[in-house]
Amino acid sequence: MEKFKKLLQQRYQLTDTRMLCALADSITFQHLDKDVKLIVEGETAANIYFLLSGIVRGFYYSENGKEITDCFVYESGDIIANDVPTNSAPSLITEETLVPCEIAALPISKIQELMSLYPEITQMYLQCLSLNLNRHREHKIALSRYCAATRYRWMKRTYPGLMDQVKKKHIASFLNITPQTMSNLRKRERTEQFGMASDTDHAGAK
Repeated sequence: MEKFKKLLQQRYQLTDTRMLCALADSITFQHLDKDVKLIVEGETAANIYFLLSGIVRGFYYSENGKEITDCFVYESGDIIANDVPTNSAPSLITEETLVPCEIAALPISKIQELMSLYPEITQMYLQCLSLNLNRHREHKIALSRYCAATRYRWMKRTYPGLMDQVKKKHIASFLNITPQTMSNLRKRERTEQFGMASDTDHAGAK
């Protein structure tokens, strides 16, 4: 409990001790296995979640039923929720754990009550929304502005270490490239890193 309060203090600069205690007292801590859906597209979420550890992927389905990766949540203290906590509309995406995760669940009915009592909680949520908006805007710009290779480098720079922990097909979907293109980019990266041509490159040069 104290660790959670300290996380909120450091991550969101919360200072009201009474508010932190009220928030922590309303939280349920959970350990989730891999492939657990926290929020399901088309359903109304009952909770918002604070990620303590692990990785969560947000995705939606295309017209033909293909999964499209929309976002990743992987930093301790990040919130997993609908855009507006007081909104009873169905979720537009599914949020699913990619690895075992530790989370803290807060009922939406409770956060509505806490927001009316503690303005800092509203400020914290607006801060989270602003962060997520900026991430989505950067992602959209990367998809529309950059070639596949530049998108790949952008992701490595923007999400350091994440590529080594997430399936290649999810990364490819997030970058709107094919798994084969993803594989080629990784091969090219290894070739450049070690300063030598791959066997395929030698074969093609003959």
